[in-house]
Amino acid sequence: MLKKVKEKIEESIFQILFGAIAGLLAIIATHIVSLVLPVLASIPNNVLLALLALSLLINIGLWFYTLHLSKQLKNLQDTKFNIGFGVLWDKDREPHCPVCKNLLSAYEEKRIKNKIRGELTCINCNKTIPLSDQDGFYRLDDAKEELKQRITKTSE
Repeated sequence: MLKKVKEKIEESIFQILFGAIAGLLAIIATHIVSLVLPVLASIPNNVLLALLALSLLINIGLWFYTLHLSKQLKNLQDTKFNIGFGVLWDKDREPHCPVCKNLLSAYEEKRIKNKIRGELTCINCNKTIPLSDQDGFYRLDDAKEELKQRITKTSE
């Protein structure tokens, strides 16, 4: 009961704040328009038309880019991953971050105790992932080959 009252109060506060902010923005917008209108009146109509056309083209381009990004995100969400060596692998055996699922592209090899250890770093979430499993550390090419063999064994 007390929780519902608290939620109602929070909702009311949010509505009041939203209304106040919207009102302030409307007041600010009217002042800006009153300042800008005289300046716009002095600009030739063909220049204003060109600016409008440019703005429209930019917005259409941004819309298509947003559509492209949303398709990429949907494809990434639909991708089936295999788990191995601390990372996610797509069907093309490309490594992806286990946290954000972005493609891992920053690879480096480190020598530790006379063994080469491959590490991938996610440029999105800045997580560094060593390529390892219960058998030890792997270089990227070796991990891909081992993954290929494991997938082949499980599909037989």
